[in-house]
Amino acid sequence: MALRLLLIDLECTCCDMQSIPRESMEMIEIGAVVGELSESQFKTIDICQLYIQPEDYPQLTAFCTELTGISQLQVDAAEKLPAVLLEFAKWLDEVRPQAWGSWGKFDLRHFTFEVESKRLENPLINLQHFNIKQLFSRIHKHRVGLARAVMMSKLEFVGRHHSGVDDARNIANILAHDLKLRQAVLKRAV
Repeated sequence: MALRLLLIDLECTCCDMQSIPRESMEMIEIGAVVGELSESQFKTIDICQLYIQPEDYPQLTAFCTELTGISQLQVDAAEKLPAVLLEFAKWLDEVRPQAWGSWGKFDLRHFTFEVESKRLENPLINLQHFNIKQLFSRIHKHRVGLARAVMMSKLEFVGRHHSGVDDARNIANILAHDLKLRQAVLKRAV
């Protein structure tokens, strides 16, 4: 059995001083990798990186830029969420994922919340979601962040941690090297 799996990592507006309430955080990057998942491999087919111009808190904090590596110039040059979602949906139509996954629940919850609160169409609504972090934790008996999971898998972290596209690539890399994790996802696929 093979599954066309989309892996997503979001980066959002943030602040270390709690000046941006959690419910007011906005997506500023969608990083995505799509690939063919089978018991024997995860083979990357395509990668997508989209920046988003935030509206409620348009000025990125120094903390946010330092954490994500995303500059004010990048988000200022980006489209707002409605246009980015249309571009993302077009890409999804081209790559045709059957399900999607993320490292933890944050990406699922935040994507759904922000899209619904702004009354936009959710291009992921009909896709099954896999919490890859939870599956990894069950298999390896440790609940860890992505960087630690990469180390536990005896892999090198590729790119910058907290870059949406690089984090998505690292989730893909873990899947590519972990037979039990691939089996766990396939076992749960509807």
